Amino acid sequence: MYWWSRYYAMQGDTLLYKTFLHHELPVLVVYEKEIETYFNNFSDSIKQFKLQRCPKLGGDPDDEDDEKDPDIGMYKGSFRIYELHPDVTKNRELIYGTVPTVGPIKINVRVYLLQGLRLACRSRIKENTCDPFLAVKLGSREIFDVDGSLKKNSRDPMFATFYNLTTIIPNMPQLVVQCWDWQATEEGRDILIGETRIDLENRYLSVKRPMCGLTERYMVDGPHSWRDFMSPVQILEEWCLANGIPVPTYSSDGKRAGVNGDMFALEEFETHAVNYEDTTVWGEYKERTALYVLLEFGLIRDYVEKRQLTDPVMPGVPQGRILMWVDIFPFSEKPPEPMKVDPPLPVDQELRVVVLAVTDVETVQEIDGPGDGETQRSACSGSF
Repeated sequence: MYWWSRYYAMQGDTLLYKTFLHHELPVLVVYEKEIETYFNNFSDSIKQFKLQRCPKLGGDPDDEDDEKDPDIGMYKGSFRIYELHPDVTKNRELIYGTVPTVGPIKINVRVYLLQGLRLACRSRIKENTCDPFLAVKLGSREIFDVDGSLKKNSRDPMFATFYNLTTIIPNMPQLVVQCWDWQATEEGRDILIGETRIDLENRYLSVKRPMCGLTERYMVDGPHSWRDFMSPVQILEEWCLANGIPVPTYSSDGKRAGVNGDMFALEEFETHAVNYEDTTVWGEYKERTALYVLLEFGLIRDYVEKRQLTDPVMPGVPQGRILMWVDIFPFSEKPPEPMKVDPPLPVDQELRVVVLAVTDVETVQEIDGPGDGETQRSACSGSF
């Protein structure tokens, strides 16, 4: 089944949705706005503080520099107050146990751009339409994909593509996705329709782990196969250590897991055993149990978001939306195979309309009258 089947199942296709539920296949979370708006900008690990120039601290009060923009930058960090442990050797672990790695981190970024949604038409030479194409910017790399993503005469273009990039955080954390209108002026210039910006550092460091959404089922084969570079067991152990929780314990068959005093059983999450009989598709019991524990703890599930596009020249004015998601992987790890997002090919259909009967239909016909331009209505023998 295509990735798009999961999307359409969550967008009102009742038959598809019931099929997914019946076979207990992984569904998709569709965020109608930017995912950051649902999770407080992923500021659970670090917060942003605006740095401003203070004219009262040093310098001449009549200095012209003090009349400039007071904003001088942004500080990312957190302030915490801890009660120290009597054993001073444990204080470092208490305070620094969840602090992110110090120093630059190189990451792989995979950006899936699926569809433009009601893109604005800003060209004066096109009638209520546009010819959109994509551009992606991250760090020093810029991709203007005219040849690969151009969709002519469409305000809801189906891009169904992805791009692989690398960057270093915190040095270059901002991903920019743009949508352009091809040859939108009389001189043949392209016009920016709109763009959206994503802070990758916040996503990478968040305890919600939005760097790669968790698929609701652990499958090792097929279109819904696991796409994270870490297995559920590895993710759960890492998450527990980062949050000061003892590592999980598992039963010998892997169908039960104990985490922080709570017990989780595989049978609580997999209702019909017949759906899980194909061992070539479904992963080990232990991995499946660990995944359900992660989902219970509120980590980000497999998702897609509809991000608003805006023009920096007209901030706050919507220029359409783009359907997309982002996966982030450490550069030191080999990224998994990309998700196949090609849309289903169109299939020829034949529509047949059968009219069995009509009732209460007045069967009349109009004929020319004796006068110029006059018509008369008279009964006729039948209808067609």
